[in-house]
Amino acid sequence: MPCIVDEAICLNHELILLRAIPRPVIDSPPDPNDPMANEPLLVEARQEYNDAKVYLKKVANILRSRGIKTITVIVGEKAGESIVTNAEENNIDLIAMATHGYTGLKRILIGDVASYVLKESGIPVLLFKPKQTTESPLEMIKSSKSG
Repeated sequence: MPCIVDEAICLNHELILLRAIPRPVIDSPPDPNDPMANEPLLVEARQEYNDAKVYLKKVANILRSRGIKTITVIVGEKAGESIVTNAEENNIDLIAMATHGYTGLKRILIGDVASYVLKESGIPVLLFKPKQTTESPLEMIKSSKSG
C-alpha cells in the first residue's frame, strides 16, 4: 500500500478505497417498528458496515491530509464482481489490492477474489501480500516514503 500512496502523491492521482464486506450492505439504522430489526444477522451486517465505514474514514483522512483526493466505497457480498464493476464504472487505471495469500483447501472454500479480479478485469491489477507484521494498514500508510 505505501507504494500506491507514493505514486498517488507524485502523479496527483485520485484513490478509491473500496472495502468489501461478506454480507449485504445495510447502512440505515434499525427501524424500531420492524420486528426483524434486531435479528442477529442484521445486527452483524450493520456492525460490519459501520466498522468498514470507520476504518475507511481513518485511512481516507490520512490520505487527504497528504493532499490525495480520496473516495471511499463499501460493497457487500460478491467482492470480486464489485471490484471489477466499480473499476469499469469509474474508468480506473489500476486496481491495487492486498491478498490474503490463502492456498489449498482454504482458497477453494473461501474463493479467491484476487484470481477473479485478475481474470475478469480488463485493466492492470497490482497484487501485494501484506507483510506478516504487527504494523496496521494505517501505520503502513503513515510510514510511506512521502509521509
